[in-house]
Amino acid sequence: MVKKSSKALWMYLAWEDFGLVCRKQLHSSRDDTPAEHEHKDFYELVIVAGGTGVHRSGGRETAISAGNVFLIPPNSPHQYVEYHDLLIYNLLFNRKFIRYFLSDLTSLDGFQLIFNMKTAEAARSPSDGIRIEEKHIPEIIRLLDTMDELNRSDEPGVKTLLLSHFIHVMLLLARHCRWSGPPKQLAHIGQLSQLMTVLAREYHRPWNLGKMARSVNMSVSAFRQEFRKLTGVPPMEYLLKLRLEHSVNLLGGPGGSLGEIASACGFSSANYFSRQFKKYFGIAPSRYR
Repeated sequence: MVKKSSKALWMYLAWEDFGLVCRKQLHSSRDDTPAEHEHKDFYELVIVAGGTGVHRSGGRETAISAGNVFLIPPNSPHQYVEYHDLLIYNLLFNRKFIRYFLSDLTSLDGFQLIFNMKTAEAARSPSDGIRIEEKHIPEIIRLLDTMDELNRSDEPGVKTLLLSHFIHVMLLLARHCRWSGPPKQLAHIGQLSQLMTVLAREYHRPWNLGKMARSVNMSVSAFRQEFRKLTGVPPMEYLLKLRLEHSVNLLGGPGGSLGEIASACGFSSANYFSRQFKKYFGIAPSRYR
């Protein structure tokens, strides 16, 4: 059994690596609404708490209102072109958060909807999109208000508390966000995002195209086409990437031969694992370790 270790993580990550910020903002006029802008190397997760507005990103405009959640990737220009007492919370964080702290959440449907960029793009609609289940909004808003206050404090322990609340918010969003767009579009987005949730949890199992297609009640040809349309890559390539990314975590831990790591990640042999790892990352797994 290969065990993961967090020793290397705490040796090399400083607070500055997280770049975690929570900001509460009311957009009601041009004076309190920034022009088009982007964030270099940071994700911006937006939770809409009240009011209405229109968000523009990538030349596309989307109506937003209380309960909407959407993710803006690094280096993506965006702006609010309409705002009617639009109250939002912005969570800005470094790419490393996804890899080091949120990997456990990839097995939840809501996480796939928000953080899988191709899925999130497909799930955008002119009005509905991704929403928090209404009964969970107050709990999430309370945590965000606390984070907003903590951001203005420099007392000892505040950073740890801020990190704790952030992960709690991420967990609640991953559990309680749903696609609320047109039913026809929901059918394949919902099915395929659920499959991606299962793959994130069971990447080591012996998957093939037929098994994946059956799990979402599609023919192999229709499944292959819809999956690629949603994610941008073929299904087996998507699974290979999942396995390789999990192998990186195991290679950073103590012990475990390449054969054990290969088997734990679903590869048929250490040689095949090594070839694919080098092809994907440009370095042999033994050297990476």
